[in-house]
Amino acid sequence: MRNLVAITTSCLLLFSACAGTSPPRGQVVRLQHFSDENAAPLSAPTGKTEAIYSQKIVELPLSEADAAVFHFSMGQAYSLDNDPPHAIESFRATLVHDPKSALVRARLAAELVKINEFVEAKTLCEEAIAIDPKYLDSYLLLAGIQVAAKEYEGAVATYRRALKVDATNRDALLYVGVTLAELGKFKEGSDYLEKLVKLKDSSESNIDRSVAYYYLAKIQEQAGNKDAAMRALQSALQYRPGFPKAALSLADIYLARKEESKANETLRAAFRESQSSDLAERLAEIYLEKNDYKGAIVYLETLVEEDPSNENMKLRLALVYWQLKWLDKARFLLTDLYHRYPTSSEIVFYLGELEADAENFEAAISFYKKISPDYAKYEQMVSRVAYLYRQAKRYDEAEAFLLEALRKRPDVVAFYPVLAALYEDQAKTEDARLSLERGEKLFPADENILYYLGFLYDRVGEKQKGLETMERLLKINPDNANALNFVGYTLLEQGNDIVTAAKHIERALALKPDDAFVLDSYGWLLYRQAKHQLAARALEQATRIKPEEAVIAEHLGDVYAALKLTRKALAMYERALSLGGDEEFVARVETKKNNVQQVLAETDRRPVYQIREGRRPSSQR
Repeated sequence: MRNLVAITTSCLLLFSACAGTSPPRGQVVRLQHFSDENAAPLSAPTGKTEAIYSQKIVELPLSEADAAVFHFSMGQAYSLDNDPPHAIESFRATLVHDPKSALVRARLAAELVKINEFVEAKTLCEEAIAIDPKYLDSYLLLAGIQVAAKEYEGAVATYRRALKVDATNRDALLYVGVTLAELGKFKEGSDYLEKLVKLKDSSESNIDRSVAYYYLAKIQEQAGNKDAAMRALQSALQYRPGFPKAALSLADIYLARKEESKANETLRAAFRESQSSDLAERLAEIYLEKNDYKGAIVYLETLVEEDPSNENMKLRLALVYWQLKWLDKARFLLTDLYHRYPTSSEIVFYLGELEADAENFEAAISFYKKISPDYAKYEQMVSRVAYLYRQAKRYDEAEAFLLEALRKRPDVVAFYPVLAALYEDQAKTEDARLSLERGEKLFPADENILYYLGFLYDRVGEKQKGLETMERLLKINPDNANALNFVGYTLLEQGNDIVTAAKHIERALALKPDDAFVLDSYGWLLYRQAKHQLAARALEQATRIKPEEAVIAEHLGDVYAALKLTRKALAMYERALSLGGDEEFVARVETKKNNVQQVLAETDRRPVYQIREGRRPSSQR
């Protein structure tokens, strides 16, 4: 309810600050409230008023009456320009010539409120009421000041005094109801709002029935009367179908009731009527949360059209266009933002990503290279550029780019494995190792570097060094599944410690049950344990996950051979050879293939025993 009171208080103070904007001629000297009989001979200046006092042709009027009107007009003009200090000075000057005006006191009080001078403003309102008890603006402004000071009981009393002057005053009925609700007097507050909703709408007030029903709903909701609140909001939307606040509040109630479709339809219907940016923002969020980018487009476009200066919303719309592969639209918005903010790493990053997605290699690289090293996605960008260079086999440029990135940001651990992978592309194994060892010195506990380095040691024949590196990794993280699998498989191949090998592999399987390489190690462990049927199941699953892995096909071929599924074994060996490998691998699998082919040839030469008719086994007779 505090938010509700804050909203209504600010509305009240704003209303009071804007009241009585036409400077009337006073009777004798005093300025009175504007009326048809009291027409204004002067109109408030428009535009900035700073130059008015500097113009030599302007002279102060000689008579008291004209002086009062002159200063009041200046105060009004300054107020319209949102210049409280000058407006205050002008209204104080007005009081010099018209010391008994309730209107001027109220206007001066309203300007003082703008600069948080509440004590003097309150005093002026009380003086205005004493001078003219029928001038309602004084009551409303005084009550608003009391609410701002959390003097709720005093504010209620002031509003009730205003209602004695005019029992149908919309502002007083609304604000007294809301203030009573703040005091927990929901029934009394609702009663005032019920009176307000029965009044016919008037063009002289912004508080129509839709507003009245909206605040009635907020009070009912605060009191826990959700059904009554819902009915009031529906009434508010009936009187004003595009009322954004009412639609948002009603949607929230539907959502609390798990009626999402009703909530969304309420918002869409209100948006069709009002094109409200508040509704557009909520609807855009709803569609984006569901990854329904097409559904979000109309609302994001509305937000951009409503506020073309909202660069964040433009960027968001561009990214949604991109998701939909509407690359031209995305490029247009991003390029416009780039021209406005050419040094923004965020914008050039997305332009680089967009051009990379569109396979415009050179354009992507040119944008990526504009990104600052301290940008949050700098690491991601460097990896992306290195990948693009590697795909194009432009290894020298990739190396130069990575080395420059390392010079700028030696603290980014991911750059060292990327550089090592680049060297491996060029069969520069020693350079790859040096890159990883450099990274290891700077980041001795980084799991990715240690795993890659151990794997590389193993590949170049330094098996023991590779094993030691992986075991060091496991001391840092005993649950690193890849390292567990590596150590377990290596021990299994060495044949020295099958128990430890099994322990590591089974732990890796528990951590990554659907990893093809872990399943391969597990299947190979079962094979070594002569559990051939179980081994076949594990290796078949590994093959389904990773059909392009030659070693897995070889292992499955070995298991099929052990199960005397010779033709299946031959098929696996042929697949392994088709997938390729180094010379040692090819030679090994060729030998196995020849062996099973020989077995098949011998089987085919054996005579097939024919059961003659009448000599069938007794079980088939």
